[in-house]
Amino acid sequence: MTTAPGMELALRQEFLTWRYGLLNTVWLLTMHATLFAALWFAPPAVAIMVCVIHQRLLSEWFHEATHWNLLPDRRWN
Repeated sequence: MTTAPGMELALRQEFLTWRYGLLNTVWLLTMHATLFAALWFAPPAVAIMVCVIHQRLLSEWFHEATHWNLLPDRRWN
């Protein structure tokens, strides 16, 4: 899929607004708070499952975040 010159930059800048930064920060804090609550209050089996889910979500989040930062060209992504 090809885009017009400069379109990749426009698409990238759309997600670099303060609103998305705030939403990402709230999402990250919510994930960490859920993990902390599960480790503190949940039975061990539930806490382990929450840890697994937390790690999976973070790995996906970081993976997708690196696409635009390492290779902004859509063709190489």
